[in-house]
Amino acid sequence: MQKKIKAKKSKLETGLLKGLKEAVAYEKKQISLRTTELEVPDAPPDFNKTDVKEVRDELNVSQPVFAQILGVSSGTVKAWEAGANEPSGSSARLIQMAKHDPEAFMEIMQSLAD
Repeated sequence: MQKKIKAKKSKLETGLLKGLKEAVAYEKKQISLRTTELEVPDAPPDFNKTDVKEVRDELNVSQPVFAQILGVSSGTVKAWEAGANEPSGSSARLIQMAKHDPEAFMEIMQSLAD
């Protein structure tokens, strides 16, 4: 006669089962889901070489410092300002934010460095 051994559920299995039970309860209108309304901005605009340099000048920082703030290499900033490439994704969003309010942007960056 074989003995049955009950194995302990893994965290993944426990989480999946919990999620499935919640999904079923939601479908049966037994629970409601938490929602958050948020206005999300459109994709950041395109920035050409002049735009990038103007924002950097407005922040009064060098190319290497600007690169460090944006989390890119100084070669990347040089390429943007030479017109070889354009910022995209999160870099473009950060430049958009810096252009919108340079003082607040620098204040936030400084607070992150503290």
